[in-house]
Amino acid sequence: MASVIASPERRLVPFPGGRSVLRTVADPPEVKSGLVSLPAIRNWEQGRTELVELERATMEARQALEEAVVAATVAAQRAIEVAAALDETLAVLASAESEAGVALASPEAVEPALGALSPREREVLALVAEGRSNKAIADALFVSPNTVKTHVASLLSKLRAGSRAQLAAMAARSGLLGDGAMAR
Repeated sequence: MASVIASPERRLVPFPGGRSVLRTVADPPEVKSGLVSLPAIRNWEQGRTELVELERATMEARQALEEAVVAATVAAQRAIEVAAALDETLAVLASAESEAGVALASPEAVEPALGALSPREREVLALVAEGRSNKAIADALFVSPNTVKTHVASLLSKLRAGSRAQLAAMAARSGLLGDGAMAR
């Protein structure tokens, strides 16, 4: 460790946490014969003010960092909760599928059929996969419920699905729900 040379103008100044920094520090003004020089008071007060400002800035930075850590933790927890909800939904769909005795085609077999869908059919499929009713889908897409009914019938036919639940399972397995097909 290198030796630190202190002089009357430079001293080791202790900081919280046990660290010290070599700084130029003015001594408190000395009183000689009852008189204190004004420049000496100003220099000493300026050094004290700088130290107080440094401590305040350090505290503000620590607080901001703690807030950022909390926000990141909350965001990560939300992401974990969403992933768990999706896993649970897929498990429920698979269970319903097996109870109905109907097996869905693999994602690789569904991909060509999904590629043949129009952009509007993809939007309707994504909304069906969210569990929305025909009326809710119609409201979201600004069309009539009869138009949505026609789109759903077309999806059931094109994807050879027997129910809306199977459409939702196909959409989830093919990754349609995660690729931004819901852009409105």
